[in-house]
Amino acid sequence: MLLCRRPPTPWTRCRRPAAITPATCRQRASTWAPWTPERLETSPKYPLSEQLRRTVPLGIDAVRSSKRRNVYLRTQIVSPGLCDDTLKLIGPSLEKHKGCDILDLNPGAGLWSQKLHEFLHPRSHILLEPQPELYGQFLQPLVDTPGSTFQLATGDTTSFDTYRELIDNGLFPHQRRVSPDDAGPHGQNNSLLVTGQLMWDPKLPGIGFDSMAKQLLQRFAAMSWAYDIFHAYGPVRMLLWTTRDDLRTSFPQSSRLIGKSSMYLNKVSNTTEVVQPLQTPRRSVGTSSGREPRYTLQSLVRAMKVARENGLELPTHRRTDIHDFANDVEKMTNGTGIIDIAKCTEYLKNQQLSGKSTVGLVPESVIRSYLEQEARAKDPKKFYDHEAIKSSKHDVVMTEEGRLATVRKGTRNHFAKQAVQKDAIVDIGEAIYHLECQVLGTTSQTQKESALESLKKLNHEFEEAVRLRNENVRQQVFSDLDDRIGLCSPVPPLRWDARPFEPLVMQPDEAWPRNRVSLVDVEPKPIPEGQSAESLEYFQDFLLGLLWRPAATLPEALGNIQSGAGEIIDQVPILRDPARGGRLDMNHLRVRMLTLEMIDELCKAYREWPFRSPDANHSKYFKLKIGGSQTTRS
Repeated sequence: MLLCRRPPTPWTRCRRPAAITPATCRQRASTWAPWTPERLETSPKYPLSEQLRRTVPLGIDAVRSSKRRNVYLRTQIVSPGLCDDTLKLIGPSLEKHKGCDILDLNPGAGLWSQKLHEFLHPRSHILLEPQPELYGQFLQPLVDTPGSTFQLATGDTTSFDTYRELIDNGLFPHQRRVSPDDAGPHGQNNSLLVTGQLMWDPKLPGIGFDSMAKQLLQRFAAMSWAYDIFHAYGPVRMLLWTTRDDLRTSFPQSSRLIGKSSMYLNKVSNTTEVVQPLQTPRRSVGTSSGREPRYTLQSLVRAMKVARENGLELPTHRRTDIHDFANDVEKMTNGTGIIDIAKCTEYLKNQQLSGKSTVGLVPESVIRSYLEQEARAKDPKKFYDHEAIKSSKHDVVMTEEGRLATVRKGTRNHFAKQAVQKDAIVDIGEAIYHLECQVLGTTSQTQKESALESLKKLNHEFEEAVRLRNENVRQQVFSDLDDRIGLCSPVPPLRWDARPFEPLVMQPDEAWPRNRVSLVDVEPKPIPEGQSAESLEYFQDFLLGLLWRPAATLPEALGNIQSGAGEIIDQVPILRDPARGGRLDMNHLRVRMLTLEMIDELCKAYREWPFRSPDANHSKYFKLKIGGSQTTRS
């Protein structure tokens, strides 16, 4: 099937996505309601959203006519301004790609494709569109423009065979294939750039992943080690639009979300978030990054400071109130961004009452309690039943709204008190970390003995304080402690905390259907000397075993891998090197805090351990042993 004026381009049959359960048309019609009117709302500011709304089939007819067992919309970028701001931010780093070839996946309505094309002036721009019958009307005019270097191809972008066929059929005549066996190291191939929109709505399931976008992001990055698919010409940079939900565990913003997915992606690539959505309401720890506001603001202060030093400033229309909070905290803390929890809570309360939004930082129930407290001060009549008071022997009779407001205030005060107590325990944990660094770094035996004595007392105090808390609070203590240590570590465990700038903030109506969209910049890392695609498979499998419970301590995790495997700790000296993220006491080192260097060394030590299970020679040993998949604990 050919939709362009170029030589024939191979067409790959689209496969049905995996993990979609069969359903009859009648069943689908009665249960199918993935999009609310709010999600489908268009904006007069962005005519493309209105055009898409008229073009894309929706409703029961779409379900009945669908060849698939469900109907998926692909979220489209509809804001020209968002594209312009994005290219302005990362433009300097794109200069090296000017005049390159572009492979553009799921271009859809083509707005981002056109903007990127105008910036880079590529010698060829391949639009790989799986639904030409729907989006061809947007893309064909780009191809038909006189002198155009656009070429429209069709194929299933979720199938890796599609990319292999495109390469085998010579779609990029200016490129030269390389392989791991070629002499010399292979740096990034700047003459080819991959971009695409990996956004399905509702979420398209993958194979072994709960999301196709997650699967493609992970596999696209990892395949650079095997020089496979579009990396056949050398490792290629990728600019990929996806939803923030699909990045939650692959590119986490809190230590509690670190897992095998993020570790694996970090192993094979440097990933930077360029665009981010607005904050979501914080109903509980699980509905947010899981980070206390003080650490979110500390990380933001650092990112904005680094960006300023590099001459980057967020445009006013790409900022939100949280960026103003970070500026205030930076001034309040003499540039460190470190603020205790009581001061942070009071500051955010005042900001909320002044009319600014603390959504995403402060739980919804607490925000409501603040507003109710302010309303009660302004209009007490709303909260008290004055007629009942007159006829009652009691001094105060509240309305139902007043009673609920009082309960919420009491709950808020209880959790605020608990947060301060929790923070005090974390203070002890941080003191232990710094004292361990002192012990490991000193050469004076007298100073070491004195520090060890102090350390013994602090450890006892910390363990006793943790023991007295329930399991939920204990885990929060460990998460907060890891976040705090990570922010002061010479090797931050979170790529997010080492970001070179703060992402641009997009508004919901800049995509259609409305969605929480991010743009990630993925640059493959060079393959370390002595490693290969085969060793990466063993690394990934070892990672599955080691991070099955990311909050476990290193001795616990190794014990879960195999009884007695804790012996290999002594074979990895960097575990106790504070300059490389190490600790003195391995019982204070949770596996989610391990650096890639540490995991590499542990993997090597385990493979060389004489008591290792003979079955562990298989590169899928832990996956088969645990019965795990990427959907369980990522």
